[in-house]
Amino acid sequence: MAVFDLPKAGPTEFKPNRNSWDVEFPLHDKHVSVSFYLDDTREMTAELLARVEKFTAGLEHFDHVARDLIRQDYARGDKSKSREYLIHHLERFDADTRLEIFGTDDVDAAGVDHLLAGLALFQVSLDPESSQSMAGFDYILGSGITDYILCIRFNGNGEATGLYWES
Repeated sequence: MAVFDLPKAGPTEFKPNRNSWDVEFPLHDKHVSVSFYLDDTREMTAELLARVEKFTAGLEHFDHVARDLIRQDYARGDKSKSREYLIHHLERFDADTRLEIFGTDDVDAAGVDHLLAGLALFQVSLDPESSQSMAGFDYILGSGITDYILCIRFNGNGEATGLYWES
């Protein structure tokens, strides 16, 4: 069994013969679940953790980058996945829920600022063995009010590589 001192999370046990581990990290005034994934029954090593340290040590930074990407994507108009995500939920939520999540119940007035205000980072997925999709930042609206997530992916260099939404 390996124990590693993770920045911001402290000493963390990575039991062997597993391919995933979940660790709670502080972010702003709450916690976000960070999941580490490896291929079949691998053991976590210091070298593998070092490959994803930029994401764990820089959660605030990558949250900001992801939110900027959502804003840029929204500006693409009809081709925007984030706009599609917002419209999908505006059409399905009642007025009280829209007001609670977005700060407005007016479907026509809701925009990217309302979307960003309603989104919460709830999970970060890290795959230290991948260079193409090393990190995924998954956002939800509210807490459990929808099963659709808005996902931002980053490569091993920390560059955003995609934005999509899924159930």
